[in-house]
Amino acid sequence: MQQPPLTTMQRGFTLIEVLIALVISAIGLLGIAGMQMFSINNTSASNVRAVAAIEAANLVSRMKGNPDYWQSVSDNFAIRVVTAGGDVQIEDIDATTNNAGETLNAQNADCTVDGACDTAAKVAAYDLMRWKARLDTRLPNAEVSITRIKPNESPRFPILSIDISWQEKVSAQNLRMKGSYYSSKNSNDTLANNIRTLSYRMAVQP
Repeated sequence: MQQPPLTTMQRGFTLIEVLIALVISAIGLLGIAGMQMFSINNTSASNVRAVAAIEAANLVSRMKGNPDYWQSVSDNFAIRVVTAGGDVQIEDIDATTNNAGETLNAQNADCTVDGACDTAAKVAAYDLMRWKARLDTRLPNAEVSITRIKPNESPRFPILSIDISWQEKVSAQNLRMKGSYYSSKNSNDTLANNIRTLSYRMAVQP
């Protein structure tokens, strides 16, 4: 069977057209990959914030379980719970406080032993240290402070602010976003490795 001769009317894809299609497809795939990385980063950040919220609520429940101590804190109550060398310590935030941190840190009682925690301060210190040790396993390098809020009208019971802060590596996309949640003026934040100091705050009335 004789094949019809090729004519100039017959058309097909040239190599240039194929290359252009490949370039356009590659650009689209790169955009999808960037969006996926952005979504994964946001999901991870949301999980970390959820952990901070859950652990703050855990500490609130411990406070409400020991009202004899937490309802009697002074107006200038301000402590910091830190981990140094694997050991949890309770410190006073500054010299204007009533040395509550130093007092709590000196309690060193094991409440799992019957009769060991015979005062509300010992129970509070034990709860704080156990809670911070648990927080360290879920939110590494976290810093915690607990301060009494001083409203204009003094309530019957104190209102305390629980502040949890941590450092998180953030994607370049999040850093470039206008009005990003990750924008920060914290001096500990580093642009070189995209580290940002984030925080979670909860107010509680024991």
